[in-house]
Amino acid sequence: MADRNAGFEQSIPTQLRFFDPSYVGMVGDFYACWFQGAIKVSQEIAEIAQTRIKDDIAAWAKLATCRDPKEFVDYQRNRAQQVADDVAKVSGMITSMMQDATMKKAA
Repeated sequence: MADRNAGFEQSIPTQLRFFDPSYVGMVGDFYACWFQGAIKVSQEIAEIAQTRIKDDIAAWAKLATCRDPKEFVDYQRNRAQQVADDVAKVSGMITSMMQDATMKKAA
């Protein structure tokens, strides 16, 4: 029994480090970078939403003046392309935000 306790006591480190200041700095930089990116993405989404509301109001007037089905289809195609472009832009921003934060964490 004494031998077992002696081995156990030797395996306990003399000083336990529960807090490493360098870790906090690294994680803090990661979250700061991520948060700044999230703010930029949120602002972009808000701007897109505001533009979309204005466009939707104008769209009803435009659709009411379409003289034939081809005009209607062309207008809808253009609107769909705008939405696809906006989604691609926001997706790219989110990807960039995560890559920047990950690279900063790795550094």
